[in-house]
Amino acid sequence: MQVHYREHECGRLVRDGQVLARPGQVGAEPSRSAARRPILSISADVDEEIIVLKTVHRTSQVLSLFTPDAPEWGVSEVARRLSVPKSNTHDVMSSLTEVGFLQRTSAGRYRLGWRLLSMSRSLLDSSEFEVRAAQILRKLATGTGLPVTVGVWDGRRVVSVAGAGPSPGTVLPAFSSALGKALLAHQPWDDVRAALASTTGSAPVSAADLSRQLAEVRRTAVSLDDEETVAGHSCVGTVIRNAGGEVTAALSVCMPAERMRARRQDYSSLLRGAADALSVTLRRSAVPAAVRPTG
Repeated sequence: MQVHYREHECGRLVRDGQVLARPGQVGAEPSRSAARRPILSISADVDEEIIVLKTVHRTSQVLSLFTPDAPEWGVSEVARRLSVPKSNTHDVMSSLTEVGFLQRTSAGRYRLGWRLLSMSRSLLDSSEFEVRAAQILRKLATGTGLPVTVGVWDGRRVVSVAGAGPSPGTVLPAFSSALGKALLAHQPWDDVRAALASTTGSAPVSAADLSRQLAEVRRTAVSLDDEETVAGHSCVGTVIRNAGGEVTAALSVCMPAERMRARRQDYSSLLRGAADALSVTLRRSAVPAAVRPTG
């Protein structure tokens, strides 16, 4: 067994985190240069750090498997999907259950735990974006009489974060919804194609068709869901940009398909106006108060 010593900044001799002695108390001769000796690197600390990072990554992989299409998973299924030993998978899922991130069903399978819901609610409640968006969203919803939704792309999915539409935290169809198309149009194509390829079952749209749709979204600055997600209902969407001009989120309104066909241009104009107003609000909030224009 390799034992690692290092000199603590206060001059004490430390072995594996435990203080053994002060300078001069180890051996026959006191160390006159003890205070000047550099801290030695400890391989055990590095190994432990690597293990922690791997555990965090594995935990993220496990939690990412739980979706509306696949809300329940067994240990064996997760182990096969992630290509990891079943014993390791069991340990991770048991630990997640203990802290409330997963819950075990009576059939021995696992679902997402309620603690994740409370944490997501805390995130949304503390989000400056939601606070700034509220007034603009209410004005748009009141003016159109339609449900308004704000969504973001989390790297894998489109998630509702605000508005009067789906509840915050709801995962929305990425490739058919107006929100999804608006957001995907501004993501790297390789990422979009990878997300499309990873969908369970048959892909909702071909890569070629999706590429053409997203190019049209970039050209017009408006995305359309023409009864692709819900029969009889259509939605129009557009993006919201932050102070750096980057796409931060997307905004959409939904209505009966007949109403959309009759007034698509009107609703597109209103939506772009609301998104622009919100983008301006975000840009202003990024400027220090001392340098903001007063006029």
